[in-house]
Amino acid sequence: GRELKILDYEPTFIGNTDKMPASLINSLSGKVLRIGTIAGTFIERQDSEGCTNSTNPGCWKGLFVDLNNRLAKDLNFTYELVEPPDGKFGNYDETLGRFTGLVYELEQRNIDIAAAGLTVNSERMKVIDFLTHIFDVRYVGTYIPQKASQSNIWFFVRPFYFDVWIMIPVIIILAGVVITIINLLSPIQRLSNNNPKSLLSSFFTMIFLVTSGLVGREGGDTLPKSPSAKFVLVIWWFFTTIFISIYTANLTAFVTLNHASHNIDDLMDLLNQDYFRWGVLKGSSHETAIKTHHKYQKLSQSWEMVPDKAAAMDRLAKGRYFFISEDISIIKYKENFCNLSQIYPDDISGTVWAYGVPKKAPYKAILDKQLLRYREEDYLEKLKKRWILDSKERCNSNIVGSDTSLSLAVLSGLLSVLSVGGGIGLLLLVLEYVYLFIRKRSRVKQLHSIKNNKKTLSRADLDNLNQLISPGSDLKT
Repeated sequence: GRELKILDYEPTFIGNTDKMPASLINSLSGKVLRIGTIAGTFIERQDSEGCTNSTNPGCWKGLFVDLNNRLAKDLNFTYELVEPPDGKFGNYDETLGRFTGLVYELEQRNIDIAAAGLTVNSERMKVIDFLTHIFDVRYVGTYIPQKASQSNIWFFVRPFYFDVWIMIPVIIILAGVVITIINLLSPIQRLSNNNPKSLLSSFFTMIFLVTSGLVGREGGDTLPKSPSAKFVLVIWWFFTTIFISIYTANLTAFVTLNHASHNIDDLMDLLNQDYFRWGVLKGSSHETAIKTHHKYQKLSQSWEMVPDKAAAMDRLAKGRYFFISEDISIIKYKENFCNLSQIYPDDISGTVWAYGVPKKAPYKAILDKQLLRYREEDYLEKLKKRWILDSKERCNSNIVGSDTSLSLAVLSGLLSVLSVGGGIGLLLLVLEYVYLFIRKRSRVKQLHSIKNNKKTLSRADLDNLNQLISPGSDLKT
């Protein structure tokens, strides 16, 4: 913007005189001022011993503290910092019939200066005066585009509800039972089966076949021979084809939606969605701006206001919240949020931040002149650079473009299923050896029992007994 030049000559007052009216003072030297503020944006208490509820400026830090200290040094005054009882910046409260917050404290002359991010508007100007503005600000809507969490390692089970997953093993068992019964009752199956299996063995074979079909794999040479069982199996394959297609489609949709942002392009979009709640700082100028705006006043019918900026940041961090405020008050917090999104409504004009003083305060001209000098010296810009942090370096530049990639951590749930399946397979292998070992010992005991009873056995009987012993046995007969 244009540089503001400070005039070196003394001002001429009404009546063509350079004598200052009695209502004005030309010095604040030696004065003790009560400066009102609100802890939050660009000013906060220090966590030092003895600073709880202290009015000592040494217990505070921030942009406005630096500015206050500079004014106090250059104009040779001292001050104390106080907060309004209600902790608000100040708007007109129809219930109370008066203003609130800092504005009310100025109106009642309980404080001499309001040093905070006080937005200039016509409503406040009715009861207080503003000094030379400090910063230009714009209204902005801030939110974090939320996505379904990638931290759920069991994402692959999300396409179906729990009852569907319970149904799968049940229907596999039922299908195995049906196909087994049909297969065993079929005369064609009996004629073509040179080595008939037991009912239990046939059942497990069909379970394997049915399960293989469910995961899209063939059953190999375990297919039934009877036409009736083959027909039932074809129907089952048709079912599994549809079932797998539904699962794949749902999984694709889930992963896609998992990476789809909920974006707001205009404030009015808030009324046409149910993902975000929205609100403003209670008792702030943007509360008035939204309530009185011809287009956006509907937003005030269902918003959720927050008591202070810290509460607003907490709501933003938790997600699904849209906060309407001034852009400069959000910049401070960008270091904590690498994925903040903001929209600037074009039909709400920008405004300014300024210190406030009571109406017709006799020291207004002194403070105005000093603040104009600070603007000319770029001191205010230096304060902004010092206290308004840039978060770009603290954010991972690789975040953009990686949203649609599934990391190894996300796939860990699927990998754990394979690990558990492999572990169960090893356990079953051990159980097989245990079973064969027990069976072998049982058969050996039977054989020795027969021999000890000195029964006469034919060679064929001995061969049959030896066949009962598992392969690899070193028992000699």
